[in-house]
Amino acid sequence: MDSTSPTGKTSIWKILGIILGVLVVAFVGLMVFGGDYNKDGDAIHAKNDLILSQFKSGNFDAIYNDADPEFKKTSKKTDLENLAKAMPILTTYTSTTLSTAKHDDTSATVEGILTDASQHQVPYTMLLYKLGDDWKFYSLDIKDAAPALTTDATTGKDDTTATIKEIRAGDAFDADGFAVTQKTIASTASSIFVSVFTTQSADTVAANVKIVHIDTGDNIEQTLPIHKSTTGAKFSTRFQFTKPTNDWPKGKNKIVVTLANGTTKELAYEVK
Repeated sequence: MDSTSPTGKTSIWKILGIILGVLVVAFVGLMVFGGDYNKDGDAIHAKNDLILSQFKSGNFDAIYNDADPEFKKTSKKTDLENLAKAMPILTTYTSTTLSTAKHDDTSATVEGILTDASQHQVPYTMLLYKLGDDWKFYSLDIKDAAPALTTDATTGKDDTTATIKEIRAGDAFDADGFAVTQKTIASTASSIFVSVFTTQSADTVAANVKIVHIDTGDNIEQTLPIHKSTTGAKFSTRFQFTKPTNDWPKGKNKIVVTLANGTTKELAYEVK
């Protein structure tokens, strides 16, 4: 004799129905939202490969014209050209390896490795921002060990006359493209620009610029060439450092500039 009441049977079927409904909703959500996530991932990988190939072929016009609008507000095409000159791996790499690609709905951080014919490997980090359905170039950091400071012929390493006349640093630059110096910079500033003014005899002298957070000793750095002025006036290269994910660390900081011949100069500022 069946001792289960009709009400008990109904309750069991209701429970099973609810469980089945939850599973169906979860499956549909995975298909829809997971599909969008994977679609973005494929697009990010494709844009990363495209931009690297454009650097290798020297197609800076294409990179700049298709870059994020915020990048174009604060940077010039020559900044891309200078990056390629300072980091020759961008034009000489023979293979690329993608390490990680993290993204949300608006931004993506891609990390990978460039390898040249001599098997020299250089890590890089590319930042992309999403505009509509497209991912746009915003920044590229190359983690090479200051290669421009290791050669003499093209960097003026033996130019003992090279000196640093002035350093300017701030979150904006003027109509001439020079950084506007600020004693205090907001922690949320999208970029910090550094202009280095020199006098030199060699056609090109490499300058290494390092931003150092005093309290922790944490630092980021770039190396770029400074080319001799044709007018005889002082001349410079503008460096751009992109805001970290968690904003600039607050407190006292300093800019440390070192030329290829070892000449060094510093500039202090504070982040609030």
